[in-house]
Amino acid sequence: MLWFLTAVNASYRHSFEIQVVASPHLEDMEIDQKSPEYVKIHVFGRGLDLIRQYQRIKKFKLHAYPGLYNDSTLVRVFDLERQWQQQLLPGIQFQSVTPDTLHFPYRKLYGRQIAITADLDLRFAREYGQTGDLRYLPDSVRVYSFTPDIKFPEKLWLESYKTGLLKKNLRLKLAIRPPADTRLFIRKKQVVVEIPVNRITEGEFNLPIQLRNAPAGIRLVPAWAEVRFETGLHHYKNVKAEDFEITSHWSQRTSSGHLTLKVSCKNPDVLRYYVYPASIDYILP
Repeated sequence: MLWFLTAVNASYRHSFEIQVVASPHLEDMEIDQKSPEYVKIHVFGRGLDLIRQYQRIKKFKLHAYPGLYNDSTLVRVFDLERQWQQQLLPGIQFQSVTPDTLHFPYRKLYGRQIAITADLDLRFAREYGQTGDLRYLPDSVRVYSFTPDIKFPEKLWLESYKTGLLKKNLRLKLAIRPPADTRLFIRKKQVVVEIPVNRITEGEFNLPIQLRNAPAGIRLVPAWAEVRFETGLHHYKNVKAEDFEITSHWSQRTSSGHLTLKVSCKNPDVLRYYVYPASIDYILP
């Protein structure tokens, strides 16, 4: 027993081998690393402290960033000192590290952020419909190539998908179709698509017609028209008469002597809308 107490309390010089994991300093880099790199951290301490240190550091990895210094592929190991110093226990004295540099060759990547779009066959139950824009998470991904001056696509498509009869919001995880040009590749493989679905309801407002660029004294017959609209049930109370405007332009009279009506809407929750009647008469002064 005495020999054991003597051994664990004696001081020794010991080395711990730690794996170094290369991480790109820039997003448009790819590390060309075939096998893991290791460094040896040489320390001095009591036997018992070294045993505890081994338990703490045996799964620890250093993270290096090739190309960070002077556009080189070398990593100065001492630049990683803070990482391993934070892992040393009290009583353990750092002495040296070998080797002092590591070499991580990398290849330059050329990348561009490309928007996502979907080819979906959406079907809805009766009286239900899509009540907003599709939401993509993320709405764009980065496309890469090792070839400079390559032509990137305008958009990336998701795999086709056909739904059943929808009555509620749908959240899908769909794969991204690889670019047609095999010299292009993507790192992210899937995108989440959210489809807002709700019961569709109708409403209407009677609004005055605004006549533009007309001679004074022109009378409209009728002077009011009806706006009919569709929106999701949960948005119905948010739709107000002041969201719409019915206008007619004197210069856009039809060959039959009618004024064409147009309706505009500033409420994004309104799905569809139109004005009735589509044209009206007028009386000259």
